[in-house]
Amino acid sequence: MNAIRQRLGSGPGPRRTAQQYDPLGAMGSRPLAVVLGAGSVVWALLVSIFDRDVVGSPTLSALTVLLVAASAVVVFTASSPFRAPFPRWAFIAHVGLLGLASVASIAAQWGPDRSALNDFMSLLTATGIVMVAPYRPWTDLTIGGLVLAAVNAVTWGAGAAEFPHEVPVAVAAFLAAAPTLVLTAASAVFAWTFAGLAERVQIRAGSYSVARAERDGIAASVQQDRSTILSRDVAPFFAELRTRDVITDADRARARAIADGIRASMVADADRTWFEHAVRVDGGQAPVVDDPDGLIATLDTD
Repeated sequence: MNAIRQRLGSGPGPRRTAQQYDPLGAMGSRPLAVVLGAGSVVWALLVSIFDRDVVGSPTLSALTVLLVAASAVVVFTASSPFRAPFPRWAFIAHVGLLGLASVASIAAQWGPDRSALNDFMSLLTATGIVMVAPYRPWTDLTIGGLVLAAVNAVTWGAGAAEFPHEVPVAVAAFLAAAPTLVLTAASAVFAWTFAGLAERVQIRAGSYSVARAERDGIAASVQQDRSTILSRDVAPFFAELRTRDVITDADRARARAIADGIRASMVADADRTWFEHAVRVDGGQAPVVDDPDGLIATLDTD
């Protein structure tokens, strides 16, 4: 089991992401990252131009929008299925650019800012973590989200301390960090749960290997059954056809019946369990299971 876990990338090795476990699913979620990134840039641009209650610095406002756009470009590029898996350096760059954008946003509007509706970076840092949830493990998401939440808390707290309002400084700092903390927790839970379920599925699938099937005799039994069908039905039928000049409707019907029998045998082989095989091998032609306590009812599907 330890060997299987190491092959699957668990244990002491690096944690795998939802993208690595389910590349097609991550590809399907990429449009969400694109929409969130593009929407963040548009929202930051519109609020910076039309909805600021402090004149501030247009240069720093433009820098804020550019930093948000740069973080979105990093995610767009690194999340491409042709560049999978999403590298850690891209995640660090994404978080760093959003952190700088948060600082630049406060600096651009340094003053008695009385409206929280136009302080967009608090929500953009939160959605920035959601964007990369399928691409990084839960540990990275947690650390990155905590860093961004701390940046928001410090910058907004500094502004509230410098320009006091009715809201206490601690409350202002918490409100600035809260959206990022909430969505970071949600993203980390998603990544942790998805990776855990996928890992358990792969471990259970890998634990029943071909070698174990050979050891249990199931593979040999399947091979023997198919050889019996070939020698008993298929080979004589083909040998008989070789002696004929014309193939009749009866021959076609017999060929169809043989094919149906082969398909039915393959389906039965696919559905056969180790328990059924053990009963057939040990019980002979008329197997009997002695289960006076009804313990068979406690067995699960596996």
